[in-house]
Amino acid sequence: MSGEGDDAPSLPEDVQDDYSRFPEESRLASGASRLEFERTKDVLARVLPRPPCRVVDGLSRNLAKDPVFRAIRDRDLQEGQHRNRTGNLDYFTTAYFHRPEDLVREIRSAGFEDAFVLGVEGPAWILSDFDARWDDGEQRRDLLDLLRALEREPSILGASAHLLGIGRKA
Repeated sequence: MSGEGDDAPSLPEDVQDDYSRFPEESRLASGASRLEFERTKDVLARVLPRPPCRVVDGLSRNLAKDPVFRAIRDRDLQEGQHRNRTGNLDYFTTAYFHRPEDLVREIRSAGFEDAFVLGVEGPAWILSDFDARWDDGEQRRDLLDLLRALEREPSILGASAHLLGIGRKA
């Protein structure tokens, strides 16, 4: 999946297959994924220099009724590797689950300084009435204000569906 003529490494075949089955551009346009998209933009806008420089989800939806999903979930818990080879979109995608502290270490080991991790959605991604809150301007602003206040809170980081690791190249 690397661009024509660039030196970027190609993605592993299972990752390419995953992206062909689960297109990110459509996933980020609906439901609570809109929160991930908007918060990521918000966080990046605040922390990047100016130019030019899914276990809890399965629990909440009772997916463990299916032994196939339980096997996927158990691998998540043992290895941090989520491998959905079933084709069932309810069982999420292929992903690596980081613990916040592991992601900080990974960023530092890649040669970045001042590494830190932010929770993108915090616990808001699991709200059963997310769409209604997001569609109401006042509730959306309140939700975003709350998430900004919680984005670095260590006791909340692991509740976020997505983590954003940030560092400055040494």
